[in-house]
Amino acid sequence: MFRVINHISISREEEFILDAAVQKIVEWNKKYNPEYIYVDKGYGAYQIETLHKMGRDAQKGDPAWGLDKRVVGVSFSESREVRDPGTGEIENKPVKPWMVSQTQALFGRDRIIISKNDDILWKQLENYRVEKISVTGVPRFTSVNEHAVDALMLCVLAIVDKFPELTNFVTKFEPTRTMAIAPPLNTPSMNLNRISNGDINQDEGEYFATKRSPDKQTWYRVDDIRDVQRSVRTMDRTTYQMFKGSPFVPRGLSGRGRKPIKRARF
Repeated sequence: MFRVINHISISREEEFILDAAVQKIVEWNKKYNPEYIYVDKGYGAYQIETLHKMGRDAQKGDPAWGLDKRVVGVSFSESREVRDPGTGEIENKPVKPWMVSQTQALFGRDRIIISKNDDILWKQLENYRVEKISVTGVPRFTSVNEHAVDALMLCVLAIVDKFPELTNFVTKFEPTRTMAIAPPLNTPSMNLNRISNGDINQDEGEYFATKRSPDKQTWYRVDDIRDVQRSVRTMDRTTYQMFKGSPFVPRGLSGRGRKPIKRARF
């Protein structure tokens, strides 16, 4: 269940209405210590910037502590990427109709509790309507005396965005943090003279030196052999062992104190 635990409206008769709203948010930030605070960008752009600055400048224990990370601005004209829990497909949905549908679903499932004494919220909910539908099928809703409803829907949006497991409307997108290990690749041997009979692929009629392991393969780091002269000067033991006796060694490649390795003739 989701309960509306407090609701306040800042009177338009106040001299500095936006500043008064900011101070109330700071006060409630200390009182309730919320996880997130969602703010309408269309009306509260100034509030979002002020709250972020106050949170960044605040010390631990101050009422504004954490506001720079908790306050999230939402534009009602933007879209959200939502993963359908049934099909798993990701769809772009306009925020405002998405908020309305999620709030409507919670009411339909009887999962929202509102105080019987909150006359403002009750009245705005009863008067909330679809005013028109665009040619693309996007509805437009009541735009007069709807601030309490918008605040409620922003709370629902925050829950669906950050804690989707509480509503089970959508599945939260989580990138994978594990990696599957592919089977060994069939790579031609670097040294055909050292291939044993067990490494012969009878089906393909080719020779492979990679071990047939079901869960891993071995990788070797070698020098860049495109510059032969540089490789001669700086070649380490790994490079020498990899290409010693191989028909694929560049002409003239050799190590210090070692005999030159000649390209094999076919």
